Amino acid sequence: MTRIRMKFTKMGNVKFISHLDLSRLMERAFRRAEIPLIFTQGYHPHPKISFATALALGVSSEGEYMDIEIEKPMDLNTLKEQINKQLPKGIQIMECVYIKENAPSLMSVIDYGAYIVRCALYQEFDDIRIIHAIEDFLEQKEIWIEKISKKSGEKKVNIRPFIKEFALSNKDQLQCDFRLIVSTGSKQNIKPEVVVETFCSLFKIPILPEKMRMHRLDLYVERNHQLLTPIEIYS
Repeated sequence: MTRIRMKFTKMGNVKFISHLDLSRLMERAFRRAEIPLIFTQGYHPHPKISFATALALGVSSEGEYMDIEIEKPMDLNTLKEQINKQLPKGIQIMECVYIKENAPSLMSVIDYGAYIVRCALYQEFDDIRIIHAIEDFLEQKEIWIEKISKKSGEKKVNIRPFIKEFALSNKDQLQCDFRLIVSTGSKQNIKPEVVVETFCSLFKIPILPEKMRMHRLDLYVERNHQLLTPIEIYS
């Protein structure tokens, strides 16, 4: 048994397919590419493919990851080329590395996600004021929001520990882009749009929430206070 970790994109129109449909699409691509995947045992065997954190519908990404298990080692460049030939426009395998057979799951190691959140403004707002507002926002030790969960219902959550980086990356007349790195994964998680909406509400930034667009740049594992991608930890 051989385990391989892959980095891939989800861009363009395919950002509108669900995580379940993405999983099925990948299975078909591997089958058409004749990759010797290992299957689970039991009455309903399925290929051993596992993903990192799922993207919300409509969110594009250039930094998605999955692990696969195959019967025997293959040349990674050949593997990548064979699969990419079977994938639709917008999904492309970018990198592949071998990982240990007993390596922890992708879901369990992810700590952070990096995002660009694009916001439309309904009136002009000075970029210097936004930058100063971000400085004030990050200086706060506590940023409380109301969060609703199926198990515990509505509760207050301090999201400040979930925000690692937050900055204005671009500003046009009626549009601004925020770049942020936030907790993402099974340990703790905050949606990037929640952070942006909370910030804009606190500092009266005139955004149109319904026109907010998200793009994931990458996913990270924190090792010794350094952020590494799930592939870099095996490079």
